[in-house]
Amino acid sequence: MPFGSTEFQNFCRSWNIKSITSSPFYPPANGLVDVSKRIMNKAIESNTDVEILLLEYRSTTVPSIEVSPAKAVMNRLLRTRIPIKDENLKPKIQTNLQNTLRKQ
Repeated sequence: MPFGSTEFQNFCRSWNIKSITSSPFYPPANGLVDVSKRIMNKAIESNTDVEILLLEYRSTTVPSIEVSPAKAVMNRLLRTRIPIKDENLKPKIQTNLQNTLRKQ
């Protein structure tokens, strides 16, 4: 079923999903989608709990921006199943994050 079809649009509306498409010939976006699909497929194959998988994914540092998605959005680390000191969970001010994101 194509993403532009009426059936897909109705499905998204009924589940309150915001569908955002990217250019088919834009390699950076396609690469991110492929990585995300691979991660989800591995989780499905191994019967991993999707909520835990997403928590770990959002907590993992992205090398190109040197922070995790959660830290980039909320300016703090998320509590995961991996042991961490409580002091590391406190927010720290990010000064160069916007500049780093703009450079990409």
